[in-house]
Amino acid sequence: MEEFLMATKASDQKKTKKQLIAELARLRGKLARAGGPAAGGGGRDRPAAGAAYERFFENNPDHCYMVSASGNILCANRAARAFLGLKKNEEIGKSMITTVYPRKSRARARDLFALWRTKGKLHNEEITIESAKGVEKTVLLSVDTLKNRKGQVISSISVQRDITERKRAEEELRSVHTKLDAAAQQLAAEEQQLRSANQQLLAHEQQLRSANQQLSAANQQLRAANEDLRIERNRAQQYLDVAGVMMVAMDARGRITLINRRGASILGGAEKSIVGKNWFSTFVPARMRRDVRAVFDALMAGRGEAVEYYENPVVTLRGKERIIAWHNVILRDHQGRAIGTLSSGQDITHRVKAEQDLQESERRFRELVERISDIVYRTDAAGTITYMSPSVKRVFGFAPEEVIGRKMASYYVNPVQREDLLRRLGENGSVQDFEAPIRAKDGSAVWVSTNAHLVTDADGKIVGVEGASRDITLRRRAEQALRDSEERYRTLFETAGDAIALMERDTFVDCNPRMTEVFGCDKKDIVHCRPFDTHLSPQVQPDGRDSKTKALEKIDAALGGEPQFFEWTHLHCDGTPFDAEICLNRVTDGDHPLVLAIVRDISHRKRAEEELSKMQRLESLGLLAGGIAHDFNNLLGGLFGYVDMARVYCDMDEQARKYLEYAMEAFRRAKGLTQQLLTFSKGGAPVKKTASLAPVVKEAAQLAMSGSTVRCMFDIADDLWPAEIDEGQINQVINNMIINARHAMAGGGTIEIRLRNMTAADGDELPVGPGAYVKVEIVDQGTGIPREHLAKIFDPFFTTKQQGSGLGLATSYSIIKKHGGCIEVNSELGRGSNFTILLPASEHDGTVQRAASRGLVRGSGRVLVMDDENIVLEMAGEMLGKLGYTAVCARDGAEAIERYREAMEAGTPFVAVILDLTIPAGMGGKDAVQELLKIDPAVKAIVSSGYADDPVLAQFEKHGFKGVAVKPYRIHDLSSVMAGVLGHSAGR
Repeated sequence: MEEFLMATKASDQKKTKKQLIAELARLRGKLARAGGPAAGGGGRDRPAAGAAYERFFENNPDHCYMVSASGNILCANRAARAFLGLKKNEEIGKSMITTVYPRKSRARARDLFALWRTKGKLHNEEITIESAKGVEKTVLLSVDTLKNRKGQVISSISVQRDITERKRAEEELRSVHTKLDAAAQQLAAEEQQLRSANQQLLAHEQQLRSANQQLSAANQQLRAANEDLRIERNRAQQYLDVAGVMMVAMDARGRITLINRRGASILGGAEKSIVGKNWFSTFVPARMRRDVRAVFDALMAGRGEAVEYYENPVVTLRGKERIIAWHNVILRDHQGRAIGTLSSGQDITHRVKAEQDLQESERRFRELVERISDIVYRTDAAGTITYMSPSVKRVFGFAPEEVIGRKMASYYVNPVQREDLLRRLGENGSVQDFEAPIRAKDGSAVWVSTNAHLVTDADGKIVGVEGASRDITLRRRAEQALRDSEERYRTLFETAGDAIALMERDTFVDCNPRMTEVFGCDKKDIVHCRPFDTHLSPQVQPDGRDSKTKALEKIDAALGGEPQFFEWTHLHCDGTPFDAEICLNRVTDGDHPLVLAIVRDISHRKRAEEELSKMQRLESLGLLAGGIAHDFNNLLGGLFGYVDMARVYCDMDEQARKYLEYAMEAFRRAKGLTQQLLTFSKGGAPVKKTASLAPVVKEAAQLAMSGSTVRCMFDIADDLWPAEIDEGQINQVINNMIINARHAMAGGGTIEIRLRNMTAADGDELPVGPGAYVKVEIVDQGTGIPREHLAKIFDPFFTTKQQGSGLGLATSYSIIKKHGGCIEVNSELGRGSNFTILLPASEHDGTVQRAASRGLVRGSGRVLVMDDENIVLEMAGEMLGKLGYTAVCARDGAEAIERYREAMEAGTPFVAVILDLTIPAGMGGKDAVQELLKIDPAVKAIVSSGYADDPVLAQFEKHGFKGVAVKPYRIHDLSSVMAGVLGHSAGR
């Protein structure tokens, strides 16, 4: 072996690889016979020792090389060859530096080999190596020298230990747990043992065996240490991730070294993408970045102490600000120097916003109180006025400062009534409609109706009274005049528009004709009966109180001189309930006290209030729905368009084409859902034209019944009037109605659909005005709707089905209201439901126009496309390119105008312009086309929108457009629009 190494030193550059392999084989043979250069013994044990040495060298998990003095590889073990991608003996003769080390490490490698030549050995020098596949690893390099008996250097042994994973683990976990320090010390000790073992291997076979055992033990300890570190790291990360607050650690330069899951969620990114970023330049608002950084730098320099708690805004990766309440500690090294910070933060954005909203609400409430006509007041527990609203000046003539500080009781005409008010407050905590006269500044008595309640502190102690009083002087005078003139105004009693009756406590003694009309019965069915009898009132009122008890309470109060004004539920004589407004007053017939009852049917008003409430709920959801639907529609447009083009242009088998058709059908359904949401956001503004309802209803019903065991039976009047409708929206309404009816009839059956002409007159109790209407009735034989659900079925997102969005009936309700019609439902549980729709009839004859299908029409020229969504611009550009055009994109109206002007000036005008109608925070198509018309009166502009029911699309020519393209685009539709605007004829 020694002779081989000496020869190699002198002539390895001259010999061929084949010669080197042959000589190495001879050397191994000698080594096997002689026991190797390090056998140290004689006799029969030497061959076994040499073989053991070779096995140890070959099977060592570290990368081991024997390198000539000139830097060429003499041999390498299995681990090294596998890393380099070489077969056995392929490594012989290769340059160690260019084969093992990447370019960036070669200078370092040369320096280390120069150092080895000087010192004779290297110990644990860190360097980067590179595999045949370009994978880089960090290793610890140890080199020892082999000399001959004359002391001459003949080669070196290089051992490379892969520490890549250890380096990564140390980097990630150094600041997490104190066990890392112990592990690092343990690793250093193990590495020292390994170096010792490698040196001993060259000296003695026994030392080789011992080193091998030590190396194996060291590897086991290293694996155990790494596993402990991994467990500790995972455990620490789990602790951080389950914390309800965000945790952020930074080094002294402000770089993020650790963040938990909650923190990453608040900042809007993944944990890995956030770690390493500079906190101040990424997450601190620009307006305060310099000041916050200055405080941080001062803390890192040891100047000042960290504020334990403060609130600061941060900027998320999406550009939104959040308010965070921080708790901070400074991280220090063993010498006490600041090396970073650890902060926990809680997102209090909603709380801060709520506090701001509360302050704004209080301000508005005060403004409201000071502007309303009612008098709002507050007293302390002793009855001293502490607040009085400005309206006291108008009603009583006092300025607020004139009464504040005085006793409230001093203004009552009858102080006993003040005591009565306080007694009721003490018993009930509040009073409603307490009526009493108050002395005005000029001495006159002003009657007021007061609502008041007790004010208590946190311990429940009464600290005052708050109330509001309304001037009812005119009403009291009218009531008094009515009582005084009862006999003189009998004619008024008989001819009054309101139902009027006289009662002796709990029994009707007389009623006017209007009373019998309201109840729908004869006078004998009312007179001598009680108002709470079961044929006149239900047993229980809507508030849950017994009708008899509540009625007697109100009657007794009226007989006691306190007029009563309240709402009540009565029954028509056919048993149907109706809402009524009741006014009870005490009158006298000589010395005999009676109660005058005025009953006003307010069912129509109640229905109007319910309609208004439903519309308000729809409008409140419109803002949310519109934003979601607009963004979703744009995303859907890109997917829809690309699938459509793939279906048209790509060669594919029938199975693939079928899958694309399935995808198109799913897109159409998704488009339908977005149109429902957009109907909310726009209020459902229909694009109406005169048309017959019959074909629209039939088409929608047949589509909804496809694949069902339920069938439809149509009953359509021969002389059915045309109506002013948006065919698409009415189709959607009928479709929703039929689908609901079909789901309610799981066992099959028949749905009756009736279309009739109807005329509404004044006085009809309908939620529409007088006029001609087309009436659509949809009657099913399903399960019916529970009474408690009837008032909610038109609410957005209300559904009792496991599937569905809950938007169908709400959308239908919105559409019909915007058509000037109404939709009502009657249902009986277990017997089915009857939906009735009224739509205004048209004075004109309606003709149904159907657009002819057309093939793709190709063209040429440049087309300017304006939209704020990249996916829409890209997809439109692809479609136009397929049609032969060249698309030029603009993000808003201002950019589109500038590009159009530049093209005109350059003599390369656009053949057409496609303008998105709505651009958030920018100029939309409606305004942009007006500016383009100033530049080029002949501009061929096409309006584009996802709002298919926008009025601008219905009257596009009025706004200067030549055509309409509804998003999401389909290539056939876009081809047709372009052909129509540019005057091309059909053809591929």
